[in-house]
Amino acid sequence: MLKKGKWLFVGLIVFSVIVMAVIFIVRWEADPTFEKLSVTDGLGINIHEVTANEIEMLAELGVTWVRIDLTWEQIEKEPGIYEYGETRYDELADAILKNGMRPYFILSYGNPLYSGEQSIGTQAGKEKFAEFVRETVSHYKGMGGIWEIWNEPNYDDHWLTAPTYEPYADLVHISAPIIKELDPTAIIAGPAMLNLNGESLVWMEELFKRGVLEHLDAISVHPYRHTPPETVTGDYEMLQELIDTYTDREDIEIFSGEWGYSLTSLPDEAKRASSSIPCADVAGERVE
Repeated sequence: MLKKGKWLFVGLIVFSVIVMAVIFIVRWEADPTFEKLSVTDGLGINIHEVTANEIEMLAELGVTWVRIDLTWEQIEKEPGIYEYGETRYDELADAILKNGMRPYFILSYGNPLYSGEQSIGTQAGKEKFAEFVRETVSHYKGMGGIWEIWNEPNYDDHWLTAPTYEPYADLVHISAPIIKELDPTAIIAGPAMLNLNGESLVWMEELFKRGVLEHLDAISVHPYRHTPPETVTGDYEMLQELIDTYTDREDIEIFSGEWGYSLTSLPDEAKRASSSIPCADVAGERVE
């Protein structure tokens, strides 16, 4: 026969489990104070392998949007089992919200359980990606963030089959309605297109011909440069003209999810020269 003290102990355990479960459920419910922002409401940063403390430092710098991959194959390692805590995504999402910022989630890449390498070409693969989107958006809904469908699908490192615009358009048609249904506070973005030039705009136009503009709130691009940064203005104007050709909507925004001056495309000699520049010469005087 259990003594009164033991009953109390068991009761506390049960109570604690119930409270933890309620907290977990409420933790991801939509916060009515999260208004739907514009992508231009503040600056953003793309992160990889950062700590919660570093997230806090980003907030101190005035960052609004924090861009992070939600990699499908890391989240669903076994069919139908989705893990967000072990991948640290929960920890990062908590840190982003705690510090007054908004998440910018990338629903990214293939899963070897269902699709070949980085691409999704089969109907079965698309349906499984849709299940991943539904589970993931349900888990992180209500944060007033950005959901970006894939990353650089026009780049063969991120989508191995060509042409990519048709299967990628299918992903948008499948995924965007799920996001809109589950997370009305969100901005739906895509395609995170690599480069912004004549060749990539031809690819973008093929995408627009397939009706993706009816689903997207914002067009994201990665206009990496080999020319002065001011040259991007003309490229944005060409993209805007292309959007206007395929829709009468005036609420579609254009923004850069990544950009800069990458060393990866430079000749080896130039890379070595860049890496040998002393930090003091680049950074100037140290500010205390």
